[in-house]
Amino acid sequence: MKLIPVTEIKVIDIIQSLEHKNSLGYDGISNNILKHCVNELSKPMNCIFNYSLMTAVFTDRYKYAIVLPIHKKGDKSIKSNYRPISLLLSCSKILEAIMFNRLYQYGHTNAILALEQFGFRKESNREKAVFCLTDSVLTSLNLRQQIGGIFVIYPRLLIV
Repeated sequence: MKLIPVTEIKVIDIIQSLEHKNSLGYDGISNNILKHCVNELSKPMNCIFNYSLMTAVFTDRYKYAIVLPIHKKGDKSIKSNYRPISLLLSCSKILEAIMFNRLYQYGHTNAILALEQFGFRKESNREKAVFCLTDSVLTSLNLRQQIGGIFVIYPRLLIV
């Protein structure tokens, strides 16, 4: 993969695309603060991100998170009625978006991803995956071919 520096415009675009949230990481900086200061922060952030890409280092500070329990339902005194959420640094989200976009573009351009890969792809979803599976099975049945399948059912998710 060729190293192409991130442009300041790309950093600005990603900051502006962040969700409007006031939740803070351990640094005390929310997405909303970044959005309000985007013109002042985009240049230094661009330098930091390019250095990170050039050295292939995702700084340890970006890996820290504040983990909070969020009540789901039921009795608040029962631990299993809570789920954890991680409050990440906004800067780590931006660098993650930069890397995701690059990896996705590289995989798409070089036809690395299999057509059967539906997760984390643009214009792809569960419905398309189910349609392709159904179409493949029905086509094979029409051609009187043998069909086999292995299905993994997750404890919380069952699609019939």
